[in-house]
Amino acid sequence: MSTSNLAHAGPAQDRRPARAPGRTGRGPTGRTGQARTGPGATGPGATGQGSTGQGSTGQGPTGQGRTGRGRPWAGYVGLAWAISYIPIHVHWALGGVTPSIGIAESTPQLRAANWGACLVIAGAGLVCLALTQGGGGRIAAALPRPLLHGMAWIGGVFGILHGVAFTVASALRLLGVVGYPEAGHITPEMMRGYDWFNVLYAEPWFVVMGVLLIAASRFARHRDRDLPPVRPTPRRRAAVVLTLAGVATVVGGVFLMNPWVFALYGPALTGAGLLALYLSPVKEGSR
Repeated sequence: MSTSNLAHAGPAQDRRPARAPGRTGRGPTGRTGQARTGPGATGPGATGQGSTGQGSTGQGPTGQGRTGRGRPWAGYVGLAWAISYIPIHVHWALGGVTPSIGIAESTPQLRAANWGACLVIAGAGLVCLALTQGGGGRIAAALPRPLLHGMAWIGGVFGILHGVAFTVASALRLLGVVGYPEAGHITPEMMRGYDWFNVLYAEPWFVVMGVLLIAASRFARHRDRDLPPVRPTPRRRAAVVLTLAGVATVVGGVFLMNPWVFALYGPALTGAGLLALYLSPVKEGSR
């Protein structure tokens, strides 16, 4: 293009908006007035609520997604997954039996263990929910964040280890590598049913529950960075340690297959820690 053509091209472009006044208002070019610089772009539209406001840095993908609020599914899925495992334990806690998987009679130890299991399972789901609530939820506001993260990781690691260990043990028996012991009224067929129950349902539930607990904790970590720093009082620190010790006792009771440790001593320690948290005064700037 020659210099003369360039000289004529510039004014032609400058004169185009002047020939169509509507284009600077609500016409096609009016998008630069109200759509791009008005409510559409810098207001509630693109730049206000769309890109820079609630869309990216507010409540949209950047605000909620990258800080953790956009992933509350881990909390709700964790709660729903936990609840799905409670009915079978309520059945056994009320004295029900399932002979096909080796539970042919109800004993006080079995009933106590299943009531304890209901509490622990519900607690795991509530921990997932509290972590994804942030600081504004009722459950989250009542418990320190370090306690929630600690319970999530203890429960998560326990769930994964439990699922792997008992799946391997059941698979070895089903494959014939390990024989079935004689257990009185419990026949080898009942034990095989129990192993299939573990491999197909119970232990996969533990693994998924463990993954959901850890996922909820990790998602919450990103959002917790935006919360104001808090310094817990010494009494609340001790209460957190006591509560986590109770959770660890529950885990140990499961691996030791001691229903009283799992269903009585562990929950008692956990309850004592939670009560201490409730009675500990919360000063301003501490949680």
